[in-house]
Amino acid sequence: ITPIAPGNFQKNLLKWMAAQYERVDLPCRIVAEAELRDGFGYPGRIGISMEAHTLHPYKLARGLLQLVQRMGVRIYESARVSRIVPSERGVELFTKTGARLFARKVVLATNAYTPQIKFGRRKLFPLPAYTYMLATEPLDEATLKRFGFRGGFTGELNVDMYYVRVYKDRLLFGGGGIYSSKADAAPHLEAAAYRKLHAGMLNRFP
Repeated sequence: ITPIAPGNFQKNLLKWMAAQYERVDLPCRIVAEAELRDGFGYPGRIGISMEAHTLHPYKLARGLLQLVQRMGVRIYESARVSRIVPSERGVELFTKTGARLFARKVVLATNAYTPQIKFGRRKLFPLPAYTYMLATEPLDEATLKRFGFRGGFTGELNVDMYYVRVYKDRLLFGGGGIYSSKADAAPHLEAAAYRKLHAGMLNRFP
């Protein structure tokens, strides 16, 4: 959904997103402010409703590992790649032990650590985005009903990237994006980010 006070850009972007989903036959519809409040129990001006799923990232990684191993793929865990160099054959990789590997293409699945990698003379662009999450104590049915939140997964289309769901009677509220030029543990210790996130949660679920 869009945040509480959206601009026209965000409204138009949501409508564009809905059109793209429909083009690939994913049912999606625009939801106005009244239905967001009464039907979904979430404050906002406009949103899109669609079937969505959340997944467990560790279980996904294990499942992918088992799948590619059944396909005959060899995995060299902890083989540190020190350099990636473009070559006539595609890409050449060098490991810390001196081994070399040639490939037509390489996938840099390094998540937030991607900006630390240089490809030839270029440094890759993506910036790590830190988000945070708060979880309430287990809430009783009356409290959850008072919130009006109907469950599922809801995300806001804004700079703070707020997202919320109910899990095992706890309200999980995340977001508060902070962008950095490098990935490290320091931002996770930033108390101000958690205070800002808490304020955002109270604003939506007083």
